[in-house]
Amino acid sequence: MVNPIMQKLINHQIQNATLEQLLKYASKYNVSLTKQEAQVIVDVLRKNNIDIFDTNKRLKILKEIARKVNPTVAKKMNNILEQLIN
Repeated sequence: MVNPIMQKLINHQIQNATLEQLLKYASKYNVSLTKQEAQVIVDVLRKNNIDIFDTNKRLKILKEIARKVNPTVAKKMNNILEQLIN
């Protein structure tokens, strides 16, 4: 379990990620995302109150990504988030 301070830091980092940062995370974790897909994800992350450690909140965000892009991209984003919280 990650301590609460680290959780806040990680959540803040995710919510404020830029397109370039998200693409860097994707590359680091061997997840392929196009710039267009990444931009939609960044937009979704910025407009939501992020708590990737809360499964229900994470699923809500992933469902929105699936709706706005597609389910495959949502699964890819979940892979990135899983890497960040483990």
